Amino acid sequence: MNVFTTPPPHPTKPPPQAFREFYATYAPRLWGFVLLAHLPATQSETILINTVRKAWQQLQSPIQSNTPCFSHILRVAYLEGLPINSSLATAIRQTRHP
Repeated sequence: MNVFTTPPPHPTKPPPQAFREFYATYAPRLWGFVLLAHLPATQSETILINTVRKAWQQLQSPIQSNTPCFSHILRVAYLEGLPINSSLATAIRQTRHP
């Protein structure tokens, strides 16, 4: 199973269009990295949900008005409990240096 083709969970309520675009852009890639950590499903989903929510809130704040880059989103995921194991570290390096 390729973790980068497994779709991430979707929000249950219809969010605003801007958030849908943000989620569609970043959640699938983030979900692939979360799956590489081999955590229980509920923990993986919690990390994804909390990371996307916090990254979105930071994007909305006047202090951080620049477009978020994926490395910032990964940092938020790490702060939310995403462990950096060897397979995840390798995948991160490969996305930075193809």
